[in-house]
Amino acid sequence: MDDLALRVKRCTRHLTDSSLPKYKRVVRGLKVFQGLELTILDARIKTELEQSLLQVNQILHPYQFERYEDYRQISEDDLKQVLQIKMRMCMKIKKMNQLT
Repeated sequence: MDDLALRVKRCTRHLTDSSLPKYKRVVRGLKVFQGLELTILDARIKTELEQSLLQVNQILHPYQFERYEDYRQISEDDLKQVLQIKMRMCMKIKKMNQLT
């Protein structure tokens, strides 16, 4: 399994882990993609990843995060939106990655 597929699998696992509070699922789901080399990705996958991260950034922009605990301040609605965006992104990338 390649690096991207492993990251998508880990992200999906974090996003759906109901034993964790939503803010921890969001943080862990986002951290999975840190350090991913974008230049080697298929253009469609790269675009999907960038677009979803842009959407997440737009939602989280009003918040100021200095410490991990600061993620607790994210509203329930915003957490749900971010989780949905990331989950949709994982499903799309998984499908696209199988085609390449």
